[in-house]
Amino acid sequence: MSENATKITDLPDLATPLEVAAVLRCSSRFVQDECKAGRLHATLVAGRYLIAPDDVRAYLTERRTCRDATKALTSTGMKGARAGTSAGSKTERRGSVPRALTTVAELKANLRASSPDRISGRVIPLPGK
Repeated sequence: MSENATKITDLPDLATPLEVAAVLRCSSRFVQDECKAGRLHATLVAGRYLIAPDDVRAYLTERRTCRDATKALTSTGMKGARAGTSAGSKTERRGSVPRALTTVAELKANLRASSPDRISGRVIPLPGK
């Protein structure tokens, strides 16, 4: 494996910080610091960090930021009204992606299509029909 990898799929099963740095477009020192801090999962072998491609994917997913400002229209009745922004909770940004994914999973679990088959729906006849 050369240090010229540009995609996660180009990484070997256990990549060095230098190889991961090429994919993330950062320094190998930064990758080592992230491993040491526990933000990027790695295996320490003979004093060197070895990182699995799945751990690189997880690292990127955890660090993906949600938009913290949503465009919102203001009242058209105001003079000089224009689109404004709603500043989101910047202090909670780091956990926003996992929280959003959890919310999606909970919503999907509550869908009518996910109800057990043994519960059948009832038809309620309308009066006069």
